[in-house]
Amino acid sequence: MSTQLFGLQLHAYGFILGLAMVVGVLLAEWLIKSEQQEEALFWRLLLATLVGGFVGARIYHVWTDWPLYQYNFEQVLFVWNGGLSILGALLGGAIALCFTLAFETQKKAQSPGDKLEKKLFIFSDIAALCIPISQAIGRVGNYVNQELYGPPTDLPWGIYIKPEHRIAGYEQHGYFHPLFAYEAVGMLIFAGCLWWLRQQRVWKIGQGYFTLSYLAFYGVFRGGLEFLRLEKANWWETSLGLNQVILFAIGGVAVAGLLLALLKRKLSSTPTPKVLGLLAMFCLGVVSVSGCQLSKSEDPYPTPNPLNNAHKLFQVADHSTHSALVRRSATTEPLILNLEVVNTPQSIQQGLSDRSEIGSDGMLFVFPEADTRVFWMLRMHFDLDMIWLKQGRVVGITTDIPHPQDSNERNLPRYSSPTEVDWVLEVPAGSAKKWQLQVGDALELP
Repeated sequence: MSTQLFGLQLHAYGFILGLAMVVGVLLAEWLIKSEQQEEALFWRLLLATLVGGFVGARIYHVWTDWPLYQYNFEQVLFVWNGGLSILGALLGGAIALCFTLAFETQKKAQSPGDKLEKKLFIFSDIAALCIPISQAIGRVGNYVNQELYGPPTDLPWGIYIKPEHRIAGYEQHGYFHPLFAYEAVGMLIFAGCLWWLRQQRVWKIGQGYFTLSYLAFYGVFRGGLEFLRLEKANWWETSLGLNQVILFAIGGVAVAGLLLALLKRKLSSTPTPKVLGLLAMFCLGVVSVSGCQLSKSEDPYPTPNPLNNAHKLFQVADHSTHSALVRRSATTEPLILNLEVVNTPQSIQQGLSDRSEIGSDGMLFVFPEADTRVFWMLRMHFDLDMIWLKQGRVVGITTDIPHPQDSNERNLPRYSSPTEVDWVLEVPAGSAKKWQLQVGDALELP
C-alpha cells in the first residue's frame, strides 16, 4: 500500500515503522529525563543505535535469505521491497550501543559513576522498556504488507490474505493465523508488566533486570510463534527454523542470567517471584498453544511417497544439488540428473529469475502439498521446458517456453499444471525431447 506525494513514493509500511520508532524514542526520552541522565549522550547513542540496527537488520535478512540475492546482488540495496530482520536490528543496535557508549565513557571516565557497565545497563534497561511498545506498533505494518502469517485457519480471528500475497503451496486457502497480531498483543502485555514493575519500584533502571527480562521473554515468546511460521530457513536438517534456534538460545541464556542475578539479591516480601512466575506461565502458554494450533491446522506436509523419499526433500538444504534417477518408458537406459532443489517459499518465488543459466541439469520446485500450480517467466533470460510431477510421476510436460521480452509481471503469460502436482522441474528448452521424457515416467531420489 503506497501513495505519491510531490513525486515521492510513500509506503504505508514505512509510515508505520516511522511511527513506531518515534513513539519508542519519545518514551525513551521521558525515561532519560526521569532518571536524570544526560540527554545529549542519549541522542548520540540513539543515532548510533538506529544506524547499527538498520544495517544489522538488513545484513541479517540477506544472510538468512541468501538465495533471494545470490543471483541479483543489487537487490540487497532495495530495502523498500522489504527484508528487515528484528533479530538483526537488535544485534546491530546492541553492538553499536556498546561501542559508542564505550567510546563516550572513556572520554568522561572521571568517577565511579561513569563506569561502562553501569551506563550500559541504564540505557539497555530504558531500551527494554520502550522496544516492546515500538515492536507492537511496527507489527501493524505486517498486516498492511500482507506478511508474517501462519498456517490456514478457520478461527474467527483469521485474516484474509490476497492471492498475490499467499505463500507458494497455499494458494487455495484464504484465511491464515495472524502471527504479527499474536506478537503485537504479547509484546503489549509484556510491556505492561515491565512498566508495572518499574512503577512499583520492584526493579530499578540500571540493574539490568529489564534487559534480561526482555531478552528472555522475546526469545521464548517469538521462538514459540516460529512453530506456526510458514516461511523460515531451517536449521541444518531439523524442522526448527534458523531464527527459532537463535531465539531459544538467546532466551535460554537470558533466563539463566536473570535467575542468577535475582539470586544475588535478597528476596523479601516483594512480588518479584509472583511476577516472574506469571511471565513464565505466559511464555509456556504461548509455546503450548502454538504447538496445539499447528497440530490442529491442515498439515502442510502430506504423507510422503515412500517410493522416492519425497518427504526428505523438505529436510535438505534449500538450493542444494542432488542426484535423481529418471525411469523412462521410452528406454530401459537409466537417466541420472543433477537437480537443484528449492523447498522454501522465498526460493520458490525467486526461481530462476535473473540467472543466465541454470547451473545444473534442472531446478526442482518442491511444494508442501499437491495442487494446481501456475508459473510465469519473470525476469528470465533463457527458454525452458516445465515437467509437472505428482508423487514422483510425470503428469504433464510443457515444452519450449520462451523467455519474455516484457518485464512487466502483469503482461507475462501464465503456464498451469495439467492437474494437481507437488513437484515442478524446470530444465533448459529441448531437454524433455532430448531425454525422451513422457507422461508416466518416474523421478526418484536416493
